Amino acid sequence: MEEKTKRENNFNIIRMVAALMVMAGHMAYICGTTVPSLFGEGVHALGVKIFFLVGGFLISKSWLSDSSPIRYIVKRIMRIFPALLVYCLLVTFIFAPLLSTLSAKEYYLNSATLVYLKNILLYPIYSLPGVFEFNPYPNAVNGSLWTLPVEFALYIIVPAVITLFGVCKKDKKSFRYISMFTFLLCVGQLIRLYFFPTLRIVVYGTDVITAYDLVPWYFMGIIYTYPIIQKKLNIQVSIVLLLLLSCIPNGTVLERIMLYLIFPYMVFSFVLAEKPFFARMFKKHEISYGVYLYSFFIQQSVVYLGKKLNMNISYTWCLGISVVLTFVVALISAKVVEEPAQRLCRRILNRIK
Repeated sequence: MEEKTKRENNFNIIRMVAALMVMAGHMAYICGTTVPSLFGEGVHALGVKIFFLVGGFLISKSWLSDSSPIRYIVKRIMRIFPALLVYCLLVTFIFAPLLSTLSAKEYYLNSATLVYLKNILLYPIYSLPGVFEFNPYPNAVNGSLWTLPVEFALYIIVPAVITLFGVCKKDKKSFRYISMFTFLLCVGQLIRLYFFPTLRIVVYGTDVITAYDLVPWYFMGIIYTYPIIQKKLNIQVSIVLLLLLSCIPNGTVLERIMLYLIFPYMVFSFVLAEKPFFARMFKKHEISYGVYLYSFFIQQSVVYLGKKLNMNISYTWCLGISVVLTFVVALISAKVVEEPAQRLCRRILNRIK
């Protein structure tokens, strides 16, 4: 089972499903309608959790396959920043001025315009002058970017934790250590949810308390790199467990605990299935990061233009149009920005011993 990630798998399709779940949830906020939910959570929240589960799995694999700190950080930087830089420049200087209620001169001279570029440094800034002011979800240019600093912080934290607990050994002792550490993270989140639900601590533009909600899922991804647990994966068992999970009342402590146990099992049972039916999908061009970067802005733009043209576009049509446009833009980003960046990354790595 340890070799599964070296063969065909369902990682690409699960990332695309997660991206669609995030878009579906965000579309409800942007349209001002009820957010679709599953297992007591908005579908967008579950989609983000899938990304963090998969991220924890793949990032730990990346570190274990090449534990050179310099090579590791180069790979992480070249994955995140080139496409983020292009997104921020395009939105700030080309697309947003066309959608702003301000004149072009007023927009470009506004001091808040350049502030948006802090997103390049992973400091979340959500608004641009006059952009989406009167949308049902006003002023938010891209509500997704808050997760990027969380993920990048985990890029730094995970190698330290992996080294501390000896995850590279893949023995029972290190499995117990990482499992106990993840268990404590889950307990901490449960305590926060039920005893300190309004607690907020903002560091570098990010609410670290909200961010903490995602951290246990990242470390669950690391747990599933172990052959000892991969041997237990079974897609049929996961379906039965999900059906049982749906019977637990929403909002209860039991539901949250079972979600921690069952949801990762389901995700990795599907991703690491013996005969991955979707293995070839999105294999040529991996567009999930581009979907992440552009989807929220495109969804806001669709709603804005619909209102401006006095068109009463339903949630379903808004979502459908946004998905098509986002996939096209994400494909362009993959071919024009991300794939060249990865080729450059490989050349850089070849020079680093």
